[in-house]
Amino acid sequence: MTMEASGGKSSELTDLQIELIHGSWEKVKPNKKYHGERLFHKLFNVAPHLQELFPFGSDLTNPMFTMHALNVMNTLDLAVQHLDKLDILIPKLRELGQMHAAFELTEVEFQYVGESLIWVLETGLGDDFTPKLKKAWCDAFAIITSVMLGAIKDING
Repeated sequence: MTMEASGGKSSELTDLQIELIHGSWEKVKPNKKYHGERLFHKLFNVAPHLQELFPFGSDLTNPMFTMHALNVMNTLDLAVQHLDKLDILIPKLRELGQMHAAFELTEVEFQYVGESLIWVLETGLGDDFTPKLKKAWCDAFAIITSVMLGAIKDING
């Protein structure tokens, strides 16, 4: 995956990284709701102030919380499926960034989400979460972040 004309910094994933991500995602994907909820529990643990950005706030029993967690995991699923199809992935990520522009998110908030995602993958995959796999996921999330932040900056200036 190479990220040209995406509005973000140039970066790329190797075929091996894409293969590693696909393989690991197949292990996580059957439990997207569970892992999505874990991602947000971790996110709100490390950055509790982010709860105020969500309509469910700190009420993690609210069905809106579960729905949002699942939506995030479904978006990750779409991204994973299209890591080698940038013509499909980049417009979707830019659209998602535009949808989040009103929240004035910065790289810091994306960093919290990325760290939470890595934690979910690491704890969910156990010994299968190798240093190479971690680097692949970190590189992929950096690309996702770059594209979304580019779209946010295009709107917010």
